[in-house]
Amino acid sequence: MDRADMIEPLHGLRGIATVVILLHHMAPVEINGAMGLTLFFVLSGFLIGRLYMRRDFDPIQLWRYGSSRFARIYPLFAVVILAAALVNTQFGLQVFELKMYQVDRHLLLLGSNMTIWTIAVECHFYALFILLWWAASRGWVNRVTLIAFYAALAVGPFFFDGRINPLHYLHIFTLGVVVADITRVPSSKAEQVCAWALPLACAAYLGLVFSGLDAYQNPVCILVCGAVVYCSVQAQCSLTGRLLSLPVFVWLGEISYGLYLFHRFVQDVLVTKLGYPVESWPTFAIGSATTAVIATLVFKAYEDPMRKLLRAQAARLELRYLKRAKTG
Repeated sequence: MDRADMIEPLHGLRGIATVVILLHHMAPVEINGAMGLTLFFVLSGFLIGRLYMRRDFDPIQLWRYGSSRFARIYPLFAVVILAAALVNTQFGLQVFELKMYQVDRHLLLLGSNMTIWTIAVECHFYALFILLWWAASRGWVNRVTLIAFYAALAVGPFFFDGRINPLHYLHIFTLGVVVADITRVPSSKAEQVCAWALPLACAAYLGLVFSGLDAYQNPVCILVCGAVVYCSVQAQCSLTGRLLSLPVFVWLGEISYGLYLFHRFVQDVLVTKLGYPVESWPTFAIGSATTAVIATLVFKAYEDPMRKLLRAQAARLELRYLKRAKTG
């Protein structure tokens, strides 16, 4: 989540979801990596719903929404796409199996290559959320209709296939929006219940990580991710909430985007150039540690400064527009 609105246990969940994905890609264990992505998608829906669902729907808020989402996702994504195509062409790597002729498609968020397809899906949700936000601003959306909307979308994966088809995943993001609406008003009773429910939800999540279920389609997988997010928000001060807020998990959540994008570079170097197996404990240990260092350096040197720069520029453009509107 954005720093100003950070709920530390959720930042910790982002770190855990990233570890699940790294284990799935690099470790010699049967891990359901889709559970990590499903948790990411629910968290994204929660963040957007919490930040924007109750805001006025007007050009200024739309500008803030679009510029913030662009600054959060696109600068690092674009650099990674160009870097992957370059190193694949020049050094014979196979990062994301990306070819030079596929660069423009990915930069336009229409690409479906390995791992990076999820960025396109998330951005498609950002675009579609505007319709839900608009409907909510006119009083057409409440908690009941949100839940009904989620239930209707949940049949999407059975009818709409395709790796980056938004209707295959939209219900997962929508569940995050539902959780954001439910947790909007603090409740002492909910906090008490979630204090003991959170470890159970986390245990259920870890159990599903080792299952072979389709996490994008199976309602149990998706609802468990929703329950983990809900309980983490409501029981931030519980023992489990404090464990999720440990600095190591929060740090992993902070650099999770870089971890997610860069681990394929590191893995490919280890496998292609140094002869490590695709999935082995040395590959996982060396790959994860190296990726964490790279992600941290990139976050401090580029990712975070670029977000701040773009948001500051967007704020300046907004102020200039407001001044012109006032004088005109």
